[in-house]
Amino acid sequence: MFRRLEAAIPVRLRVQGDAVAEEVADAVRRSPRFHVTSDAPLTVSVDVRAAGGRVCLLGGAERVFGCGEASVTNDADSVQTLAQRLVDAFHTDVFAPRVDMSQAEINSLDGSSQSTRNPLETLFGPAPEITLP
Repeated sequence: MFRRLEAAIPVRLRVQGDAVAEEVADAVRRSPRFHVTSDAPLTVSVDVRAAGGRVCLLGGAERVFGCGEASVTNDADSVQTLAQRLVDAFHTDVFAPRVDMSQAEINSLDGSSQSTRNPLETLFGPAPEITLP
């Protein structure tokens, strides 16, 4: 919803770690999804070291709304590569829709009132109506 409305979420930054943590913090500052301010009700916690880390969106009483995690996959990973993977994982987790739907609910998204369709209908057409005498 925030992305559709192009609304930035006001957040504070809490950064712990090394140069990778600073890269991640800079990426969060540049993100159009967040507005970094010192008096925001939400906190983006960045805890990153050279081997990997975690970025979380926290609410009041340190309630975790979502976290993105990444670690170094090979020795060739640069600071920027790890930072980008962390920020991508963070955005994906925090802004993913929290929807729990049953298969019947998913099938009903096409507007049909039927819970299931006859898979043979596409091959043979609709079933003929049977009238009783």
